Amino acid sequence: MYIQNRRESAKSNDSSPHQLLYSLKGNHSEIAYFAYTRTLWGIVTLVKISNMKKIFFEYYPCTKDKEEEIWSNGIFSFDTNVLLNLYRYSDNTRNDFISVLNSIKARLIITHQVGFEYHKNRLSTIQSQTKAYDGIISFLKKKCNEIEGELNKYKKHSYIESSKILNKIQRAFNTTESDLKILKDTHPNLISNDIIRDSLVDIFEGCVYEESSDEDLKKIYQIGKMRYSKEIPPGYKDYDEKKNDPDNSLYGDLIIWKELISYSKKNQRNIVFVTDDLKEDWWYKFQGKTIGPRPELLKEFYNETKHQILIYSADKFLSLANHYISTSVDNKSVDEIKEIRNKDESILNSQALNKEEWFKVIKEINKNREIYNRYYKDLEKTNTMNNSIFDLYKKFNVDNNADYMKMSDFLKSLGKFDIENKINNQDKSEQHAP
Repeated sequence: MYIQNRRESAKSNDSSPHQLLYSLKGNHSEIAYFAYTRTLWGIVTLVKISNMKKIFFEYYPCTKDKEEEIWSNGIFSFDTNVLLNLYRYSDNTRNDFISVLNSIKARLIITHQVGFEYHKNRLSTIQSQTKAYDGIISFLKKKCNEIEGELNKYKKHSYIESSKILNKIQRAFNTTESDLKILKDTHPNLISNDIIRDSLVDIFEGCVYEESSDEDLKKIYQIGKMRYSKEIPPGYKDYDEKKNDPDNSLYGDLIIWKELISYSKKNQRNIVFVTDDLKEDWWYKFQGKTIGPRPELLKEFYNETKHQILIYSADKFLSLANHYISTSVDNKSVDEIKEIRNKDESILNSQALNKEEWFKVIKEINKNREIYNRYYKDLEKTNTMNNSIFDLYKKFNVDNNADYMKMSDFLKSLGKFDIENKINNQDKSEQHAP
C-alpha cells in the first residue's frame, strides 16, 4: 500500500482550506482520499474524503468482477425454504437443482438453524403436497354443484338445454377427478422413502455449521426483541405469524443470519446465500418491485465480517450457476422455480393488502365506538358470521381479542342493518317522544 501525492488544481495558498490532497491506494484500486485541512486557528488536521459508492456500497449492485470472484471462491449457503421447496418441484427441475448443489459440494454449508427447521417442517411439507389432490377434487365437486344449481334455473328455457350443458361439464369434471386420483396413487411416498432427503444428507455431509450456544441464543433473543420492535431485518415480518411460537421459531431468521455472520468471521470467507423468503425483511422493495437485498443486511454483514454476502432467490441462483460454474441447467427448470416464486409472491402481496384493509376497518371502528356500543344488543342477535370472522381473525393475526370483537361486530352490523339509518330513526323517535 502506498500514498500518492496529488496537488489540487487550485494554487496552494493560506486561504485555501485544503492545501494538499492525498490518495490512499491499495491492490491497484483507490480506497479513499485524504486532505489536510487548516482550521481558523492554524491547526492542520487530516480529513478522510471517500468515494460515494464505497460509503453507500449497500445501495449499489455488486460489480460483475466482484460477483465472479465471490462465485469462484466464496461459500454457498441455503435457507430452509429452498430445501423444502425441492418437494414442490417437478423431477427434472429438482434434479437440476441437486446437480448444481453437487457441483459446489466442497464449498457448501448450511447453518444449524436451517438444518433444524428443515427436519422440523419436512413431513408437513410432504403432507401438503399429497393433500393437494384431495383439496382440488373437493373444490371441483363444490363448483360442479354450484354450476348445476345455476343451470337448473334455466330448465324451462326455450333454447338453452341446461341438461346437455350440465352433462358435458360433469363429464369434464369426472375425467379430471379420475386423472387426479391416478396422480395421487402414483405420487411417491416420501414419508416412508424420502429420496430427496437422502440426496441432501449426502450433499451436506460434513457441511452443517456448529449450533449456537445457549448463551448466544439468549443474546439473539434479547437483540431480536429490540430489532423486531424497530423493524430491523431480518425476521421481523414473521412476528405476527410466530409471536406465540417458541423463541427459536420466532427468531429463526435472525438465528440463521447471526450464524452466517459467525461462520464468515471465523473462516474469513465471502458468502452466497440463497433464500425463497419473499418478505420485505429480506428484500428491498419499491412500489411493488423487488430492487434487491435489504441494504441494511449487506452493510451489517460487511461491518461484522469485513467480507461480503450476495443474496439471491433460488431461480436467480440457478440462472447464474450456468454462467459462473459452467453447469447445464435447463432454462425450463429456472422458469418453473421462478413461476412458483411469482405465485408465492402474489399470495403474499394479497394477504398483506387484505391485512392492511382489516386494520383500516378496525381503525374506523375505534372512531365510531359509541355507535357500536349503542346498538350492541342488536349486534349480539346477529351472530351468523361468527365462525367466518374467527377464521379471518386467525388468518390475518389481528393483534388482540378486543380487535377481533370490534371487527366481528362491524362485519355483523354490515350484514344485517344500516347503522346510519338506524341512528337517524332512533334520533327522530327520541325527538318525538312525549
